[in-house]
Amino acid sequence: MTNLSTIKKTVAALGLAAALFAAPAAQAQNFRGGGAMHSFSGCEEQGWSNTQFVRARMRLASDNNAEHSISLFLPSGGTVSVNFSYNFRPSNRFRRSTGYAVWEALGRWQPNPQTRLRLVEVIAPDGASLANATDLRLQFQIKNFNWMRGCRVTVDLAVART
Repeated sequence: MTNLSTIKKTVAALGLAAALFAAPAAQAQNFRGGGAMHSFSGCEEQGWSNTQFVRARMRLASDNNAEHSISLFLPSGGTVSVNFSYNFRPSNRFRRSTGYAVWEALGRWQPNPQTRLRLVEVIAPDGASLANATDLRLQFQIKNFNWMRGCRVTVDLAVART
């Protein structure tokens, strides 16, 4: 091997390393925080009536995953997760989503009744776009919550990018 070929390989390797280190790191798409589930309507049969405080994790859709995901962790040990693939913008209508819950075992809220989600409010306190926000305040409603046709709940969350 000549010195020239060794130098070329070294320069190429250094160039590749520099490009990798200079590339911007992918911004985290995960948020964590907490809030409350409240204003239950039509959910009394399963005992949902009082405000439930929750911890929350939210994952925004990315190139690798086309769905947004919001998981709510209840003090009782249960977990509720809602996934949706439409724009993350407030709307005046309920849209199709996929709901899951873990109580004694994982269960999917499908096919009937179809889980619906309505984003009521998405606010970045610093006025940043969703892609650049470090903190978010969310309010959304879930219709046909926890396998119950007609059961509605409102969820308020405050989350921070992790």
